[in-house]
Amino acid sequence: MGTPARHNNTNFVTFFKALAVNASCGVVAYWAYREGWINAVLKADAVYISRTIFGLGLLGLAMVMWRIFNVSRELNIAHKYYALAQEKGAREAGFWLKSTKSLVAEFARRYREAKADDKPIIVDQLEKKMIRKFSYLAALEDWLVRLGLLGTVVGFRMGLSMIDFEAFRDFELFGPFLSKLTGAFFIALDTTIVGICMAIWLDINLKWILRPAMGQVVEEAVNIGVSYE
Repeated sequence: MGTPARHNNTNFVTFFKALAVNASCGVVAYWAYREGWINAVLKADAVYISRTIFGLGLLGLAMVMWRIFNVSRELNIAHKYYALAQEKGAREAGFWLKSTKSLVAEFARRYREAKADDKPIIVDQLEKKMIRKFSYLAALEDWLVRLGLLGTVVGFRMGLSMIDFEAFRDFELFGPFLSKLTGAFFIALDTTIVGICMAIWLDINLKWILRPAMGQVVEEAVNIGVSYE
């Protein structure tokens, strides 16, 4: 039986790490709310782009947290397999692993049943599966930035369309004109800020937490697959 490589003793540690990180980001968001910045953005959001970005960002965070939870579960299963193998033997641990019906268990079964020449293909398929699960979340992050840029273009377009040269000659018209122009430019700036902030928030979860954890799942699955033979 192969010797398992170094692995982390984790009981949803990755998930709780994500909760701590998002709680910290939530504190920053709450501070911005208390300062009135979020209300100012929502008040100026006449075209609802900032609201759309914020909603998509929260949806993305929920999806990432669900993915992190599942990845943490796979890491827990890997850790328990090692513990059972040391305590009760590989056979008993193998029966328990099969009962979990997890990604690690499915990989271990396929790896054990595959021919020697096919084993690298099985590993490659697992890696590609992880990449696919990560890619659509990364694409959502890109869309947050793009929507922010779209809001910038829309805001400046609205501002340019409101330019009235008569307002520069009539003081009574200048006040309303300046108010509308300022509102349009606020849309341009606010959507960019909201898009970047939500993208950074999502990126922290993706690059600092989810991607390393998914890499660890692949590593642990391969180690278990080798020891499972």
